[in-house]
Amino acid sequence: MIKNNLKIMAVVLFASVCSSIAQGAERPDAETLVHKADNFRQPFSGANLKVRLTSYRNGKQHNEANYHIWSSGNEKSLVAMLDPKVRGQKVLMLPEGMWLHMPNSRRAIRITPMQRLMGQASYGDITQLRMGGLYKAIYNPETPDGEVEGKSVWNLKLSSIHANATYTTIDLSVAKDTGQPVSAAFYLQSGKLLKKAIYGSIEDTSNGSVISNMTFFDSMKANRKTVMELFDMKEKDFKGTDFSVRTLARWKP
Repeated sequence: MIKNNLKIMAVVLFASVCSSIAQGAERPDAETLVHKADNFRQPFSGANLKVRLTSYRNGKQHNEANYHIWSSGNEKSLVAMLDPKVRGQKVLMLPEGMWLHMPNSRRAIRITPMQRLMGQASYGDITQLRMGGLYKAIYNPETPDGEVEGKSVWNLKLSSIHANATYTTIDLSVAKDTGQPVSAAFYLQSGKLLKKAIYGSIEDTSNGSVISNMTFFDSMKANRKTVMELFDMKEKDFKGTDFSVRTLARWKP
């Protein structure tokens, strides 16, 4: 009797191990999935684009802001604010930090990527459109796959590996069939959930298949959200361009 039970346990254990190995072999590399997801947002190594943020409260539009962005990789970006009240303000992101320059000011002010820009969007949300290189990705050990927004997804856990990364941890869900980002949850260093996001649908454009919008949801106030739209995106070569605090005041693309 005991021998039979041991045989059954051995068979079950063997089947479980084989199943885990097979499942692991079927999974794409986690870092590769992040790269695919990034390409739906910003497919170029250098890009010239515009961003619009629209915040809502209780289903009604609360605020809107527009930005012109020049992005080189995922470590260097310059943002020009376009709306009349803030026109002339610029934000510079470099590997070593982020700065805000005000018109008629001699010195730029150091800020952090996580500081709120408008609504539920932070400065880092518009300057770091690609996550690869800023975060290390693994499969979520608790729920490696599942279903989100009606799509079968791989669930990834991204941990910051760069001092200038906006978030400490991101839970990212990527569609199994296309590799498109579906949803994300952003966490503070304390482990507290800051906000969630749902990515828009794939659009076929001259830049290929892209996702041009995402919606951020406040983790504490369910009646507040912010929609981020990317448009007028063009590939741009920034070779020889001086992204520096020293030249920020007179920087012209």
